[in-house]
Amino acid sequence: MTAEHPAPGSRWVVGLVGDPGLPYQLARDIAPDLAEELRQHVSDRWDWRIVAIEHRFSADEQGQLALKDIVDTVVTRHGLDVVVCITDQPRRSGTQPIVADITCRDRVAITSLPALGAVRLRRRARHAVVRLVAELVADAIQSLPHGADAAVGTTQAAMLAPFARTTPGEGDIDVRFVGTGRHSRLRLLAGMVRANRPWLLVPQLSSAFAAAFAAGALVLITETVWRMAVLLGSLRLGVAAVLAVATMVSWLVVDHEMWERPSSAEDRELARLYNATTLITVAIGVMCLYAGLFVAGLMVEALLLPRSILGSALGHTAGIGEYLAVAWLLATIATVGGAVGTGFASDEAVVQAAYGYRQRERRDHESPHLTDDLG
Repeated sequence: MTAEHPAPGSRWVVGLVGDPGLPYQLARDIAPDLAEELRQHVSDRWDWRIVAIEHRFSADEQGQLALKDIVDTVVTRHGLDVVVCITDQPRRSGTQPIVADITCRDRVAITSLPALGAVRLRRRARHAVVRLVAELVADAIQSLPHGADAAVGTTQAAMLAPFARTTPGEGDIDVRFVGTGRHSRLRLLAGMVRANRPWLLVPQLSSAFAAAFAAGALVLITETVWRMAVLLGSLRLGVAAVLAVATMVSWLVVDHEMWERPSSAEDRELARLYNATTLITVAIGVMCLYAGLFVAGLMVEALLLPRSILGSALGHTAGIGEYLAVAWLLATIATVGGAVGTGFASDEAVVQAAYGYRQRERRDHESPHLTDDLG
């Protein structure tokens, strides 16, 4: 990476290096408009060229990312002037989530998506990248003729406003942004769940859905169950639904060995964070499955269960409330039965919902995989 300052009118090549999955997807999404953002908020005296690169970062046993291989391989290969790495690895300093670290000498920064939270992630990631690039080229901006970039910095401070800028003096780290306040850890947890992309778990549970619906189909042909559904009431049906979802979540986690067991006291806090993320991810996937079973059951009822037959079994005229109650109980019974079907789901597909599994893959990773898109 060159240490010289490009002259006004020359080009900066900015690399957005993202982990496979959501980080690289975000890098590709924000790359097309990033050059214009940099011209507006950093400097219009240079041309900006953006390169989106996919690279699985390696990590040590403590989960620390090895940025040296970025400088040694990615930067050299692509001829980059500035590098912003984007990862889904949660990073912390004590109990504070680390949003970004900056090494000015190599003009390399790394931002952790989970610390940015779960909502407006694309916008927050774009703002973080612009602010980090501004920090990395600050020395070059100062060397420009006076007044060339008078507007620079007027909007940069707001781009990472919820986070505190510090100078930790740890190793090669010159600047660090950390989460502050009571909500920073909740934001980190929500961001980890978002990075886990729980909706991707739903297609992997197709075998469970088939087994679940087969078990729930018994509800449609059993008058006793129809009467039970109506007599239970919404409170008992709600409690039964929660228990059914909890049963399937527990079965998935145990059957696919997704629970992290810390090997030392230092790993205990991180294991709790990973396990909470895994439980929430799996719970969202199972609740989506439950909702699908409820809708499917309601549709089958409408087609195959006439009001006259249901009303005759109940002893009174059947309305929408009775149909909803039967579908509700069907989804509950089917979810418990569907836990058996999860045994046929691919371990590789399901355990991707376990945050610690992906981080172990990172630690075991030796050969970087690189692709790039030019912006």
